[in-house]
Amino acid sequence: MKIKTSNVVAVERGRPVSDNSDIELIGSESLHGCDDSLTLAVQNKLITNKSHCFCKVFGFDCKFYYSISISERYEVGIGYLEKNKKKIFLKRPLPLFYSDNGVDVIPSYNVPRIYASSESEYIIVSSYTPRTYLELLPDPNSMIVSIDSFVPSSLHVDKNSVVARLGGNITSLSLTDLFKTEEFKEAVKDITQ
Repeated sequence: MKIKTSNVVAVERGRPVSDNSDIELIGSESLHGCDDSLTLAVQNKLITNKSHCFCKVFGFDCKFYYSISISERYEVGIGYLEKNKKKIFLKRPLPLFYSDNGVDVIPSYNVPRIYASSESEYIIVSSYTPRTYLELLPDPNSMIVSIDSFVPSSLHVDKNSVVARLGGNITSLSLTDLFKTEEFKEAVKDITQ
């Protein structure tokens, strides 16, 4: 799966799953009542299910950077969505770092760390924009690219591929697929004539 970033913030309330480290996502409008600023944003329709849910911003066919926060504790990692019986879950295969006090940042060593310790705590899950080049290079054979201004993204370059810009996307394109694209055929035709 490719990693996707977005200039639209995905943000939802989450609920822990009792038998694993998944987080069930229960909607952006469920943030009402979490804190004053989120309640105000939901009331004024600045945050809506139609535009800020992870499934709307990222979909089910990519990985993305996430941040999970509970009070002053938080975790940042790379995850993806999975749907099961009309419920949507954040899968957390690659937690990067966490903080138990909001200040000290500790590597996660690929183990999810954030869990709600009581029913009164609410979980806020949001998309995360990487802040360092180390965070942007989670896979071998990757490079940093940007489709939108000030929104860096990681691109994994597949074996026997080139980096290409097709329409509004930067992608790893196999040499076989490159020779099949109409744009490439036209460019070669123009050069050779």
